[in-house]
Amino acid sequence: MPRIVPKSPELCQAQCTAFIDELTDEQTKQWLREKLNGLIHISITGLHQVLDQHQNMPDIERGERADQRDEMIDAEHIASVLPAYSNFLRTVDGRRYEPIRQRETLLVRYNDQFKPLVRQLTHECSALAKVTDHPNFIGAGVYSAAFQLVCDEQEYVVRIPHYTRPSPRTVERYLSGLLRTQGVPHLEQVVALSYEDGVTVAERMPGKPMNNSLTKDDISAITDQQLSDLVDTLARAIDCGVAIDPKPTNVLYDRQAGFGLIDYEAVLPWDDIARNLGEVISWMVDPLMSAGLYGTDQMMLMGWEVYEYSKSVMAMNMAVLRRFRAIIEEKLPACDQVSALQQIDMHLAAAQASLDDQERIDYIAGLMGDNGDGVIYGCSQ
Repeated sequence: MPRIVPKSPELCQAQCTAFIDELTDEQTKQWLREKLNGLIHISITGLHQVLDQHQNMPDIERGERADQRDEMIDAEHIASVLPAYSNFLRTVDGRRYEPIRQRETLLVRYNDQFKPLVRQLTHECSALAKVTDHPNFIGAGVYSAAFQLVCDEQEYVVRIPHYTRPSPRTVERYLSGLLRTQGVPHLEQVVALSYEDGVTVAERMPGKPMNNSLTKDDISAITDQQLSDLVDTLARAIDCGVAIDPKPTNVLYDRQAGFGLIDYEAVLPWDDIARNLGEVISWMVDPLMSAGLYGTDQMMLMGWEVYEYSKSVMAMNMAVLRRFRAIIEEKLPACDQVSALQQIDMHLAAAQASLDDQERIDYIAGLMGDNGDGVIYGCSQ
């Protein structure tokens, strides 16, 4: 008689999340992601065991313990999808299915390699007034903060949730995009994850964000080939079924490696715009025009030299954007060009108008703080 080997927690999590990711009913999908821990528990202990525990509980205890009532409701709801779950596992042949195998590998790697390091980092952050004070802090988004993590002499980026109770839904939302782009150049590569800790670990991509982190020398180094590769990367992202978040901080530039994209998600079924190559390429206009620039508030605080510097950087960015426009015209069919070229032309016109305004002394005075006494405050003398 063959020996039955119990499933590991990592395999149970991988099978559950792969099943949920392929559901077409978004409402059920989101609910199950929130209840992922319960689904994993039931898949390990057995649904009937959970139901029997509740049925055998004294009525007074069953009525008073909210956590038990909630568990019963969850179990009954999950019971309605278990036939589909069982059929899914039979259809895809269990752990041999690539989405299951990918998740299991990432979960095991987190527990084996990254878990102690991440928990130490989390402990250090808990002792700080602000996570931004940690020396390894990189940046923060809506759901998590990103930190540099060094393991075996290699740099990674770990995303740690803002909340004390991690949500598997948040992890899966981010992971669903990254799993689709494994092995694709210039797109972020995930290497480990934990639903328990709410954490993902990715290889740290080379480069700096497309904001005032870039210098004039960086902007001057942007080649036509790198701009062409950026168009190809965006096309690959669409083919993989992911939606780019085009904030300047999510687009990186490195003089040798070119452009890289991070922090993207799987395209939602109704998001036709994220599947339109021309629209997606047009989203790169803002990062390309933001390279090396300070905001108006920063210029007012930092003075005249930064103001003059920003004018020259804007002119350099316009030159890059014109080259990007020419590459789009050359590479893309006419049907994919329209929205991208419209956005580029609109931004170029607005940037040129801004540069023209900045030659007027009354505009400069209003921007930098002339109080009517002939002195432009904030300007270094």
